[in-house]
Amino acid sequence: MSDRKSDYDHDTHAELLYSKLNRIEERIRRITEFLEKIMAKIDDLVTVVTAAKAGVDAIVALVNTLESQVAGALANDNITPATQAKIDAVFQAATDQAAEINTALAAGTPAAPAKL
Repeated sequence: MSDRKSDYDHDTHAELLYSKLNRIEERIRRITEFLEKIMAKIDDLVTVVTAAKAGVDAIVALVNTLESQVAGALANDNITPATQAKIDAVFQAATDQAAEINTALAAGTPAAPAKL
């Protein structure tokens, strides 16, 4: 009888261990899925930040160009119609560039993530 009880105890113990192992594996699987979601969100964030940085760099370059062109245009204090046309063109370019940057940033900005 003691051999049978020992076999029963061993089988029950093995089943309990197997059940616990399955629960641990399931938790590890869920944690892994959660971490993969986090990594995907981080990748999305890097993409958005990179696009925003490019937009900022373009704005800085544009402002530097505008400053230089306006300073050159106003150097002799007489703004001729041709000079005024250049100034108008520069500011129109700035407006167009700003619109392009805003469009690009809006297109590259993902919707707010759902709570994980």
